[in-house]
Amino acid sequence: MKLLKVCVITLLGMASIPAFANPIEDQYKALVAPQPSYAKFQKNFNTILGKIEEITERATQTQDRAELYPMCVAIQSSITVLKNNQKYKAQYDRDYKQFDTTFDETLASATQGLSDKKAICDQAKKEYLAQH
Repeated sequence: MKLLKVCVITLLGMASIPAFANPIEDQYKALVAPQPSYAKFQKNFNTILGKIEEITERATQTQDRAELYPMCVAIQSSITVLKNNQKYKAQYDRDYKQFDTTFDETLASATQGLSDKKAICDQAKKEYLAQH
């Protein structure tokens, strides 16, 4: 009987895990981790930048304020990938100098921009989660 109770509780617990998962945030987990090479970091950083562009376009078309939440998550992910891969500053500075920005400037700008939009991001998260 105890074994049955343990099994039922375990199954209920496993079934509730997806309810607490956040697919918007989870999609970036592998991308933001410390990367084994600059090429992998650059690929992941560019993927996140591409997502930001995609979300911006979708939010512009739909005018849905809830779409700002995925944008905030993507920007936070771009910050996290930079923080987790600071060992690639020199390569980044070399490859992105055409954009007149350095690794440190990019990180500072993104961090400040997201900080300035905290209230908007918090409201967008509430709206997004209410819709999904």
